Amino acid sequence: PFETRLIVLQSPGMQYDFTEAEGDATGYKPAHYAANSRVLSANSGMDLRKIKDGTSYTILAGEVRSGIKAWGDPTNFRDPTEGINRNPRGFGSPFTGGAHVLMGDGSVRFLSEDIDPDILKALSTPQGGEPVGEF
Repeated sequence: PFETRLIVLQSPGMQYDFTEAEGDATGYKPAHYAANSRVLSANSGMDLRKIKDGTSYTILAGEVRSGIKAWGDPTNFRDPTEGINRNPRGFGSPFTGGAHVLMGDGSVRFLSEDIDPDILKALSTPQGGEPVGEF
């Protein structure tokens, strides 16, 4: 099943096929998005009621531009606190200026790569209690 290309998991800015660009021997197709490792983890989920900071203020997933993994890979997680377009362990976009993230309420936001690190950390945790304000 992971050999099926899911267009919704591919960034329009990254026009390539996983098997051609990265040589995945399994033939698995890419996901240009990864889960927030501070909210979700392998073999477990997050009950939305446990997101005490509010679903509108919690990142669930975001764009990635390097280290692309297959959409079924159980290790496809990134730490948003690593920055936007700054570190391969964080989120990033093929476009300059920032990256798109999926919030817990289902909305998609574009976060600037110049976002205040404290605000990014607050958005990355589900129960930190940090004030966010405008972002």
